Amino acid sequence: SNCSSNSSYIAVPRPLRFVVLLVLLISALASAAIVLCFVSHHRSQPPTPCVSLSINRSAIQHCLGESAGGISAGHQNLLTTPCLTEEGLMLTDSERSLGPLVCDASSHSAAGDCKHSGFLLNDKRDVLVALSNGIYVIHSTVTFIDNNSKNHVTFSVMVNGKIRFDCASHSAHIESRNRFTACTVNGLLKLRRGDSVSFRVRSSYRSINLHKPATHFALYLVSRSG
Repeated sequence: SNCSSNSSYIAVPRPLRFVVLLVLLISALASAAIVLCFVSHHRSQPPTPCVSLSINRSAIQHCLGESAGGISAGHQNLLTTPCLTEEGLMLTDSERSLGPLVCDASSHSAAGDCKHSGFLLNDKRDVLVALSNGIYVIHSTVTFIDNNSKNHVTFSVMVNGKIRFDCASHSAHIESRNRFTACTVNGLLKLRRGDSVSFRVRSSYRSINLHKPATHFALYLVSRSG
């Protein structure tokens, strides 16, 4: 029987096939390189600093109504974590964190301890500056070793050189001598652009050996205002 085929095709020369396959291979390799570069770049980036907090929008609005430089008391439970807030607000770092603390050259130091109130930030600057008007979260922690059971340490947050908030004084006990004690300040502040925020540590004739990795000072922008 006679059989005829109506199908037709275009014969591609072998050299041309090779060229097409080579182009496809190069394209695939280039795409894979771009993907790997993108992934490695994002892995190398530090997590965006933010604060997970129980403060709601009404608390922020309340603070907006307060006088500049005031701290909204009673809103403490703040934790610094790479995350979003419960209200979905992304908090951006207004300035990089400063720290740790070191002994002031003018204060008496021995065996790594700082005596009296001679504490400075281990940085050329000793303040954080608000970059815009708005509500800020101040998160500061000073961790130290108690070695004197008779005296206490006071940690103060200052705005433009004036004390706005004092951390609760910590007194050592005989049974807890030479153990780490943390003094943490968390709070809301209404600041204007250019306001400077710093802190001061005072001790009453106590020698303190700071636990540097756990000592930090950071300022985070919660909400901008006009």
